[in-house]
Amino acid sequence: MKVSIDRFSDQLEKVEVGSLFFFYGTEPLQLAECRDKVRERLLSLAVDERISFDMSGKDAWGSLGAELNAQSLFASARLIEVFLDGKSIDKDGLSILEKIINSPSQDNYFVFTVPVASSLKKAKWFSLLENAALSVECRELRSRETAGWIGRRAQQLFGKKIDLSVCELVADYSEGNLLGAAQALEKISLIVESEIVTLADALQALSDNARFDSYQLIDALLKSDFPRAIRVLRGLKGIGSEPVLIVWALSRELRQLVLMSEKIGAGASVSQVVDHFRIWGNRKAAVEKVLRRKSLEELRALLIRLHYLDTIVKGARSGSVWDEIEIFSMEICDIIGINHYVTGLFKA
Repeated sequence: MKVSIDRFSDQLEKVEVGSLFFFYGTEPLQLAECRDKVRERLLSLAVDERISFDMSGKDAWGSLGAELNAQSLFASARLIEVFLDGKSIDKDGLSILEKIINSPSQDNYFVFTVPVASSLKKAKWFSLLENAALSVECRELRSRETAGWIGRRAQQLFGKKIDLSVCELVADYSEGNLLGAAQALEKISLIVESEIVTLADALQALSDNARFDSYQLIDALLKSDFPRAIRVLRGLKGIGSEPVLIVWALSRELRQLVLMSEKIGAGASVSQVVDHFRIWGNRKAAVEKVLRRKSLEELRALLIRLHYLDTIVKGARSGSVWDEIEIFSMEICDIIGINHYVTGLFKA
């Protein structure tokens, strides 16, 4: 029976002796955590013996068959984990697999795992396992699903409430890699004591240092304080901050500025727009200043520059990301003009 990964824990509570589990897909964290859940559940049932078989080895199916035939009549229940390599299964291997499926053992629980490609789903052995076992597909998440996964995990594992902006930050920080996102959440949970995690909390936790953070850089850039912006930026570089966090924070700020500028272009006043976007306190004057200083076209061009920077951060283009952030800082502070060659190149 195939179940979604979200329903797997509930189905696991119904586990019986001789149960088969089949985990397949290309997302390694989910594959590993499904196996871990089975192990934990069986330990609660006093099943503490575990044997693993790597089926990429020579005559691995023969070794598995011999182990099953040699098991004592009075042996205790155990977990047998079978790691398939995603290749075709020969005749002897298929025979052993059919025996496991058609003659359930009263002593063994089986977990089959395979990092499957879509083409393997047509294989006979795949259909046999998927139909006979409690099966879970562990696929890579789409970008819009990753933020939801991060939010649920923060609540379920760490008791933290995080809003969409924090979820998006963690997703971008980990480049959509669930293992990286899980590690980032763990780091945030260890550093941030409060139940509710703000965007500032998350940025602080992931940047590793209280003296410099992305918000200080943004504040300096909004105020067109280039000397301070460079001091903060070089401080961030000196303490080993992640450029992806800086580019993410800058992009988020520029996207909001573009939206605000569009409303001003539609007839709203600067003060009305700033109030509508709930910009208060010390930031209000700085945001109003940059909206009066930069046209909508300039803000859009700066946002494109940040998209270009993001491709460098993620290795899709060559270049020094720190140098490019300094150049961007000069552009937004009007020290130099915006490099429209780069924006045109990126759009192309």
